[in-house]
Amino acid sequence: MGPWASLSVALVITEGDLVPDSVSKRLRLDPSSFQDRGSVSDDGVGEGCWVLEYGDAGSRGPDQLLGAVCDLLTSRRVELTELRTQGFDARIEIAGAVETNSHLRVSTETLSRLADLGIPISFTVKSVPERDDCDWLPSAQGDPADGP
Repeated sequence: MGPWASLSVALVITEGDLVPDSVSKRLRLDPSSFQDRGSVSDDGVGEGCWVLEYGDAGSRGPDQLLGAVCDLLTSRRVELTELRTQGFDARIEIAGAVETNSHLRVSTETLSRLADLGIPISFTVKSVPERDDCDWLPSAQGDPADGP
């Protein structure tokens, strides 16, 4: 199988009392999305959340996408560390759709740059059902709804 499909990367910052404007000012970045503390979401009342999405990799591979993330966040390493020491959860979220034996290849240089940021990396995958090349054919046993 090939690489992950729909690869995306986001900086996610959460904390019970998070105020999105405060995080934006501290990092000198505007979020792609945010949720104020105590906001009602599909899951009930949630904690504050600040998200900067880097979108779909498109023609960029994982190294180029993650390298762009590192380029943006390296100058904000001190601010990210301060947020974490103040109880905020900050992480880089890597997400994509995967089939069996899919892979995500990232160079050691890029992994080193990510590690230098000092924040955790998390992976979220959506499993793509395996496709049977013959699934369009009728079953050899017939359809049980047809009766004997």
